[in-house]
Amino acid sequence: MPEWKLCWSSFPKEQIIYIVQVLIAYIVIIVSLVNLCLTTHNSPIWATLLSGCIGYLFPAPTLNNNNNNNNVGEPVLYTPTQ
Repeated sequence: MPEWKLCWSSFPKEQIIYIVQVLIAYIVIIVSLVNLCLTTHNSPIWATLLSGCIGYLFPAPTLNNNNNNNNVGEPVLYTPTQ
């Protein structure tokens, strides 16, 4: 794993890239919120940037699939009894 030297220490390359990406996303979120609150022009652009960055930071939702034989999260076919 390649490491980068920063502030007299070595850090994994992936860790630095992740931190920089998150910081940039937070900066875009703050700038978008300020522009949406203070200005009226280009609102769709700022709203799109805001929703895109929030979507980048939050993980996609998933269903928990437990293997306890209770079939949680799986579709159930209803068959009426006679």
